[in-house]
Amino acid sequence: MSQSFTRFPMVAIAGAGLALTLAACGGGSSSSSSSPSSSSSASSSSSAPSSSSSSAGSSSAAGSSSSSAPAAAGPTKTVTANEVEFKIQLSTMTFTPGTYTFDVKNGGSATHALKIVGPGVDKSTSDIAAGKSATLTVTLKSGTYDVNCPVANHKMLGMDVKIKVA
Repeated sequence: MSQSFTRFPMVAIAGAGLALTLAACGGGSSSSSSSPSSSSSASSSSSAPSSSSSSAGSSSAAGSSSSSAPAAAGPTKTVTANEVEFKIQLSTMTFTPGTYTFDVKNGGSATHALKIVGPGVDKSTSDIAAGKSATLTVTLKSGTYDVNCPVANHKMLGMDVKIKVA
């Protein structure tokens, strides 16, 4: 008889836990409480928060990619940036407003990176090991931009190019 009394609290605790879990699921569907329906609504809304949260994650990822390349008037232009000790060579020095992808190649023996700073832009690649490549996509407006290597004192040693967008 004492065993049934010890089982009862465990069953009650398990039942309370289940009730709280179900209540939490129902609480997440309060946005769909305007359509009080049967349990099929609850099950569809319980899948909705998980897809909603995954789409929120993907929309923030999409937001970050669109913030790196906001809507441009035309197609993305590609510029090659070759980095060696201690200079940066760009494939063009003529820039008009628009979206550019800088294809950065480290042709040197030291680690480099590429940073672009100017009107509305302050972005850089991560460090690029010797012989490796990286890309950096930015939207350039009219103005002057500083293109440099932010690693150690490389900018002071000559890895600094000014470009004018007009």
